[in-house]
Amino acid sequence: MDVEIADVSDDFGLLAIQGPRSREVMDALTAEGWEDLPFSRIRTVTVSGTELMVSRQGFTGELGYEMWVPSSSGEEIWDAVATVGRPFGIELVGEHAIDVARVEAGLLIVGADYTGAGPDRPGSTIDMDDAHQVSPFELRLDSFVDLEKDFVGRDALRSEQNGGGSERRLAGLLLDHERVLALHATSSLPSMPDHVWWYPLALSHEDRTVGRATSVTWAPTVGRLIGFGHLEPELAAPGTEVTVRWTLHDGDDAVDATVVDLPFLELRRSL
Repeated sequence: MDVEIADVSDDFGLLAIQGPRSREVMDALTAEGWEDLPFSRIRTVTVSGTELMVSRQGFTGELGYEMWVPSSSGEEIWDAVATVGRPFGIELVGEHAIDVARVEAGLLIVGADYTGAGPDRPGSTIDMDDAHQVSPFELRLDSFVDLEKDFVGRDALRSEQNGGGSERRLAGLLLDHERVLALHATSSLPSMPDHVWWYPLALSHEDRTVGRATSVTWAPTVGRLIGFGHLEPELAAPGTEVTVRWTLHDGDDAVDATVVDLPFLELRRSL
């Protein structure tokens, strides 16, 4: 066919407005109402003379909107959002802050929290091996799977659902941050992760390896050091005590952790 393809990825940037008052900010920014835009749907709107695509979604667990902004208008749109959002208490944050918010909300990232299927399995620069592949049931995402449809892997999922069993189960972890501080006090490393740690840490129980911890981070909203636990199913019940291998040095770097339900905080999402 007579087709020309142009890569315009660098021609756009993403600006996300997230939080319980994000709809009020969008109403004020565009002079129109946004209560009728369903989740994960897109609308085109003009802001400061620039046409934008806006989707109702985000990666914070809160009500939110993402705007696809032409790079040439990025500074102007940023200033407009900051000015309009000021009466609503808007705060300007970056990618690391959104990454922390998604962990607090119990949201996963392929490549950091599990290895995806297909030719682009890692999905990030993290070296994740086949041992970190998972099924939707292991990630508690079975409600999103329709086994009545025909798709690659359906028979395997049916077998898992009908008694085959899952190898692991996703849960939340509360880590002993006082122990982490004590470990770092004897080293030259920072006292606490300043962003989400995108590499797995081994989990053990009664002196045997039982899974891994991913997306470990200090959670300012929760006031705790948190992460995701990918555990043997019988150890994924809230209140179970496990140990995280912090891997700082060759000495005793075990950190106690308690299994909890996800998400880590009460979300204030609006329908």
